[in-house]
Amino acid sequence: MASLTPLQAVRTQDPSLPPADMGVLDERSSHRCGHHTNVYYGQWRGQPARFKEYRLIHPGIDTLIDEALFRRHYQIPSHVPMMGVYQTSPALGSRIYLVDAQRNYTTLKSYLELSPNADPAYFRMGLHPTHCLEIVADLHPKGLVLWTIRLQSFVVDSSGTLLLSAFGMMRVEDPCAAFCHVSSPCLDAMMCMAPELLQSLRSDGHAGITKATDVYAVGCFAYKLFLGGSPFAERYRGYPTHMAQFQLINDIVDGVERPKMPSVETYPLHGLTNEIWSILERCLSNNPSGRPLVPKIIACITLA
Repeated sequence: MASLTPLQAVRTQDPSLPPADMGVLDERSSHRCGHHTNVYYGQWRGQPARFKEYRLIHPGIDTLIDEALFRRHYQIPSHVPMMGVYQTSPALGSRIYLVDAQRNYTTLKSYLELSPNADPAYFRMGLHPTHCLEIVADLHPKGLVLWTIRLQSFVVDSSGTLLLSAFGMMRVEDPCAAFCHVSSPCLDAMMCMAPELLQSLRSDGHAGITKATDVYAVGCFAYKLFLGGSPFAERYRGYPTHMAQFQLINDIVDGVERPKMPSVETYPLHGLTNEIWSILERCLSNNPSGRPLVPKIIACITLA
């Protein structure tokens, strides 16, 4: 029996996906390259669209199929909407893409950099750190986990609405399903990985992506919003990448490296309080059972 094409594989699991023959790429050169993806612009059913392609062929196809199915079944207004799936003709290699609406999105990282003198605890135009956490909190009751939660995980549209845009590792929580990355994670992503996941990288272990690993990532994310940097970035500044990755894994797993607490006198400069700092420390606990639930984090930041 002939093997299924990538698009056929997607459609056998979700036949309601739009047909494949309605997309046209305007250009073959990628507009933006991520760690594992290329992004192109073109037309989808007469509308401007973004086409995302995973570069690693075999694991990339599996990741794309998973992402398409999750986004199709769990899409909500706070997620960047998926328009469909597109596969090129055999002459162009039968390459497969996820298609999003081409809108005037700004990455959250760029959005915050537009106002470098703003209070780091509060976004421009009415956005607040809890808006990001509420998107994560909405996923967890559905049994979904994200793995990585960073500034790059969110975009802001032209109306100032915050949206989740990173779905590549979204999955149904299964502590028995070992964490497996298609290639070595980048250093920035590793800095928000829970110790149990880093331990799996070090020893080929079997830790799974769970709500607790998401909460650890939330703690790193919130730390960056309040204090302007990763809790561990300064320690490895200037290191060659592979050396920094090796040292980071050992330091975090062995409990050598902990987030640096700012002086209490500088709390007002960062929008911090004793309560917020305390819950951030709990998020970054090496013990998964000691990490709070996301709604508890939101409540603490809201009341501070």
